[in-house]
Amino acid sequence: MLVPTRSWLVGMRRHGDGSAQTARPSKASRPVTGGRMTVRISGWLDRHEPSERASLSQRNAVALTLVLYLGAFGPGVWQAIELYRGRDGREATIGLTGTLVSGICEALIAVIAALAIIRCLVGTWRPVLGPATWRRELVAGSLFVTMAAGSAWLMPLFPHRTFPAASTGAGQLADAIGFLRAGPLEETCALLAPLLILRAGRVPWAGVFAILVGIRMSYHLYYGGGAVVVMLWASGAVFVYLWARSIIGLAVAHSIYDLTGLPAEQGHPAIAALLHLVLVLFCLVVSLRFGWRVARRRRDGRAGQLPSTQPGLGRPPARRSAP
Repeated sequence: MLVPTRSWLVGMRRHGDGSAQTARPSKASRPVTGGRMTVRISGWLDRHEPSERASLSQRNAVALTLVLYLGAFGPGVWQAIELYRGRDGREATIGLTGTLVSGICEALIAVIAALAIIRCLVGTWRPVLGPATWRRELVAGSLFVTMAAGSAWLMPLFPHRTFPAASTGAGQLADAIGFLRAGPLEETCALLAPLLILRAGRVPWAGVFAILVGIRMSYHLYYGGGAVVVMLWASGAVFVYLWARSIIGLAVAHSIYDLTGLPAEQGHPAIAALLHLVLVLFCLVVSLRFGWRVARRRRDGRAGQLPSTQPGLGRPPARRSAP
């Protein structure tokens, strides 16, 4: 005679007529790898939750993120709006030299403030440097460039603005400095610091993504409708950081990607297109090779796994009772 074990009896419930029915496992006990795509994404995010996380209230976390955003990108958002309206109000007000000096100072102050917040919040530099090796940094940067290039190629599908090349050497210098500072500034103040602050305040992942995407789109408003594509690589950058656990590769890749457009600002769009193509192809090869290796490791790991014996899953285990 076959009778269910005690672990299986835990999942049984009796009705009024004395019949037994198996109770469905609760949501907390269900495997994360099955179900809808949202469940898989949520499970992946929970598994890659930053381990260095302090405790803040949601109100304080959102307020601190807003203060950091206004300090780091407030002038940039205003300038983006002025560019979209057809004029650079900042340069007309304080001059080109003032624009250069203020841009550099603002970037340094914002990055230092963001790093100080991270240090005080979690007590370590691990979220900035992380345990990543040079190979992982290379792959993280390659994934970032691939997503950014894909978003840029989708931009012509939306109504967007284009801008003439800089006509003076000073204007070209301003563009170069702006490209160089974009990586450290944006990846620190638009990704890393807000992510850690919001998660310290237990803000849900949906709210975190909405805020991070809104930050990125706000200072790209000069593209007009084309700013919509920013949400693609803004969201992807979060996943890349959570995987790499380091911001260095993302910041360096961001600056290099922007610098490939510098020849276009100097009136040489063909050279800029060639540099852009070479960089994207290199990053695409690195990303695909990494993806193939990860898929192979997952396949090999699943092949070596034993069938699950967790109570409540699959067929109930049975034992033969004593005669």
